[in-house]
Amino acid sequence: MASSSSSSCKLSLRKYDVFLSFRGEDTRKTFVDHIYSALHQKGIVTFQDGEKLERGKSIRPELLKAIGESSIAIIVFSKNYASSSWCLDELVEIIKQHKETNQIVYPVFYGVDPSEVRKQEGLFGEGFAIHEGGKVEVWRDALVEAANLSGWDTKAIVNGHEAECVKAIIKHIQGSLYHKYSIIEEKLIGIIPRVEKVKSLLRMELGEVRMIGIWGMGGSGKTTIARYVFKELSHHFDNTRFVENVREIAEKSGLHSVQQELLLSMDRNLDMHQGTQTIRKTFSRQKVLIVLDDVDELSQLDALAGDCTWFGEGSRIIITTRNERLLLAHGINEDIYNVDLLNTDEALQLFSLYAFRMNTPTKDFEQHAHLVVQYAAGHPLTLKVLGNSLRGRDMKKWITTLDRLKEIPKTETLETLKVSFDALEDIEKEIFLDIACFFKGWHSVEVYKILDCCGFDTEKWVSDLVQRALVSISSERLDMHDMIQEMGQYIVCGKSYKDPQKHSRLWKPQQVLDVLVANKGTEEIQAIVVEGFYSAESLNFSLAFKNMTNLRLLHLDTKGMHFIGPEYLPSSLQYLNWKNYTANSLPSSFGSGNLVGIHMHSSSLVELWKGVKYLHNLKFIDCQESKKLTQTPNFTGIPNLERLELSGCSSLVKVHESIGCLENLKSLDLSNCYELKSFPSYIMMKSLETLSLRHCNNLRKFPEIQGKMDRLSHIYLHHTAIEQLPESILNITNLSVLSLLGCINLTSLPNTISMLQSLTYLDVRRCIKLATLPKDLGNIASLEHLLVSTDTQLPSSIINLKNLKTFSAVEPPSSIPHKKGLLDWFFEHKNSKKNSNLSRHSLYQVLPSLSSLTSLKELGLCNLHEGMTLPVDIGTLSSLEYLILCDNQFTKLPFSISQLSVLKRLDVSNCPRLEELPELPPTLALLFANNCKSLRTITSLSSTLRQVSFLGCRRLEDQHTVLHKALQGYNVMKHQTSVLLPGIEIPKWFQSERTGIGKTVIELPGNWNNVITGISVCVVADLMGLTRPISLTLSTKQIPFTNRNGMCHSDRLHLWMEYVSFDLLQCSYEGILRDDWITTTPGLILTVSTETSGVKICGVRFVYKDVNLEETSSVDSCVMKKESKFLRCFKEMEFDGVTYSLQPGVKYVSDGDATFDRLSWNEKHECYRSGRSLIKVGMNILD
Repeated sequence: MASSSSSSCKLSLRKYDVFLSFRGEDTRKTFVDHIYSALHQKGIVTFQDGEKLERGKSIRPELLKAIGESSIAIIVFSKNYASSSWCLDELVEIIKQHKETNQIVYPVFYGVDPSEVRKQEGLFGEGFAIHEGGKVEVWRDALVEAANLSGWDTKAIVNGHEAECVKAIIKHIQGSLYHKYSIIEEKLIGIIPRVEKVKSLLRMELGEVRMIGIWGMGGSGKTTIARYVFKELSHHFDNTRFVENVREIAEKSGLHSVQQELLLSMDRNLDMHQGTQTIRKTFSRQKVLIVLDDVDELSQLDALAGDCTWFGEGSRIIITTRNERLLLAHGINEDIYNVDLLNTDEALQLFSLYAFRMNTPTKDFEQHAHLVVQYAAGHPLTLKVLGNSLRGRDMKKWITTLDRLKEIPKTETLETLKVSFDALEDIEKEIFLDIACFFKGWHSVEVYKILDCCGFDTEKWVSDLVQRALVSISSERLDMHDMIQEMGQYIVCGKSYKDPQKHSRLWKPQQVLDVLVANKGTEEIQAIVVEGFYSAESLNFSLAFKNMTNLRLLHLDTKGMHFIGPEYLPSSLQYLNWKNYTANSLPSSFGSGNLVGIHMHSSSLVELWKGVKYLHNLKFIDCQESKKLTQTPNFTGIPNLERLELSGCSSLVKVHESIGCLENLKSLDLSNCYELKSFPSYIMMKSLETLSLRHCNNLRKFPEIQGKMDRLSHIYLHHTAIEQLPESILNITNLSVLSLLGCINLTSLPNTISMLQSLTYLDVRRCIKLATLPKDLGNIASLEHLLVSTDTQLPSSIINLKNLKTFSAVEPPSSIPHKKGLLDWFFEHKNSKKNSNLSRHSLYQVLPSLSSLTSLKELGLCNLHEGMTLPVDIGTLSSLEYLILCDNQFTKLPFSISQLSVLKRLDVSNCPRLEELPELPPTLALLFANNCKSLRTITSLSSTLRQVSFLGCRRLEDQHTVLHKALQGYNVMKHQTSVLLPGIEIPKWFQSERTGIGKTVIELPGNWNNVITGISVCVVADLMGLTRPISLTLSTKQIPFTNRNGMCHSDRLHLWMEYVSFDLLQCSYEGILRDDWITTTPGLILTVSTETSGVKICGVRFVYKDVNLEETSSVDSCVMKKESKFLRCFKEMEFDGVTYSLQPGVKYVSDGDATFDRLSWNEKHECYRSGRSLIKVGMNILD
């Protein structure tokens, strides 16, 4: 659909709802992944760039195009965002679209402060500072403008509680899109009356469950209408699902896969019956809006939406289909909307928008445009495709097209669409047909790689197909309308649809088997792609490919099949991908000089081929997880090989020496080749960028480096048997990462390693024979991350590592005897500093100074030798954020630790002799001191702490002070706080309840927002028995209070307090926008449920602004002091399923229970019995 004005045209035709701009290395697999998944779940079409961003490269044109085609842009600013010129170019384009087209832009500040982005300061500013040149000022202006926009600061809103932050963002985006679409829809061609007809069938005012159908021919707009209804109404429901392409998914992967889409399930072992039961269980108590798009079998409805009882009250199910009888058979008789095709005026307007980019035809083409519209017969997809096909064409092309249309009956939609195919270039036609038959839904980058092997400049031609509206790209995946796909497949099959051997492409599993087994292959067949077969028979493929003399693409997965391998593969083959190939080798006659790529994942190959094959076009070989492969081929005849992937080839013993001379090889991966013993003695691979030999447990020698290898940046040698590295490693001049973790036979590193001035990461942990590191290691000015074992001697030059950000020393396995290690470093360093008069014994009691390491951000010193203490000047590490000191024997920490001005996390767990914690830095957010059995005293706690754990600290004194401190200051305003420590009773300023009572109801005062900052729950619990979370329920919204320290194992009772601010609750409360929170919840009811095993006592209290927690033991007396009036709090209680009215002025207590630990209460308070032996509420009820 399109708009009625040129300005709104841009708005309505945008392909994506949301564009995500982010720095992949910071957030791709965490925060951004959560946002993308949540947006997808809500049916919000989102563009997320799937490629790794590489510094220094220009932004790809399709990214700029995607930004312009998005209604909303979300910019996730993280610490490394500004270091990427790609990200900054994206940002400039986003700001440009914001100014020129009113694109909505929301910044999200993830781990950075808005002021750091605005001023390019702090860590964010460090990333920006690396740039030079003319773009810097443009980028700076864009950063300032973006940082001044309204958005979200994750630290200020939810304290890094990502799930709740994502919910808040998604809710706001939904609201923005709903508002945007409500404006756009008034101008969309024909959409409003059609949407209104569907809404009238839904009868939203009724509380019953309703199923309706949208029925019409392919390309008539069924999905578009359903999507707009979905977006407009989704905010009325507890849960929403839009399941696209039900027919296609069911055909390819089975009905159980469609069920998994509906459930958003990752459990691929779910069978159809289990899926049905899970759907009913999941949705039966929820008010849901579900769209099942393109259903074509009754069995699909039976498996996805059997009847109305599957869904909660008020649910609505929308089914789109081409088959009206299917709806009738499912019991949907009257609630069916038969989609109206466009009338003449609507059709002309839609066609004009695509053909002329305006609402009406240009004068010269007006008559011809009317004729095209007449032939399209009101079919939206046909109008769109023809419009794109004719846009910018001369009169001669228009006349030719009209002549073709005259020959086609108006009812023949596919033939009409085929006119646009006929206008393509020959190469475009081939690529279009490949996508229509094979690659719809595949990742675009993967398809580009495959088809590029066939000699196509695929990305360029796909871009042209996108402009012609024949192909689309959504979330980096290729897509096309199912009618266009049918048109493509119709062209391939033609009049020979019953004779697959005459088709140019084969993609249906059974047809492929019929052709291969019966040796029916012909020269007509160009490509075969099948992801899986359903036959378990033993088959003979020996002559299957003999007559396919034009086969260029073969992609098969024969997992679970048994067959005799082919004796012949055609020389025309350019791309071979055969997963789970069961023969021992490729055919002896195989020698295609046209072959570009070989993929043989999980094959039974023992060897690829014998002798030398001259394959000059071959660029990559991938035989990962081929467990029987014992040796590589001779590479002499493959001079242009760029990538060799043999990871997981666990029987591989030998790599042919000719590999060392492959000058074009960029990536070599031999990870997990456990039996590999023979590797070339020297290599001179001038193009190599990455070398991985991880877990080659029998590989003892690393090759000599002959000549410069200045492109090699990453070497991974984890857990190899390598004994030493050659001095010639200095020839790898741009080496950045060198990992030697667990190289138990490594005895030394060459001194030349200190000449590697690009090295940023060195890992020599658990190298148990490595006694010392090179004396000049400190000369590597670029080194940022150094990971060692505590038994490895460090040189004094380490103090020169000014850029070191991470230093971690860990203890080797306990079976290895101690050496001097770090202490020797200290001794050497101190003796050079005129300290020779100190005894060697005394020097063994402390670690050396670290004060010169001013860039250090992470420091890990675990399992240090007994008697060692930390340096007293540790507080000079001005950049330190994470300090991990687990499993040590020291008794105290240096007082200077309070000077670590940016420290966020401190972990001193399992330090059994630690007796006290000094004053801690005010920036500390996470403190872990689990199983510090001697810990008694905590000098001071920061008001910024979010998570505190003293599990098993049995001697800890004054536990209630710890809880009190956690509910003070900045902590209580906007965050969630968790505290765990030993204890048998909760503080008196909590309103306590004994477990088993069930539910306690508290009524919030009408002006609670002025005085209450949040809610805190405190329990005494047996952590071993705490199997279910305690939860709060605000009206119908449940907020679980789970132990964020995990399920802890302890045989002692512990106090566990969890606090959540109302600001955080506002972000997570479904259905209530932030600005409306106060006015829409004047009578909010809080219910605390303690019905869970393991809990002995539970307490709850509101936390008030500017009121000391210990001023009173009554929860609401704090409010009384503020308001000078009495409020009623507890009105009733439930015990054993019976509700009791509580009387003003009476205190209700337990008459004694051994598990309650408060027997003295009986002596202080009256008991109220009312005919029962046990009723307790621990507070006054006041009129």
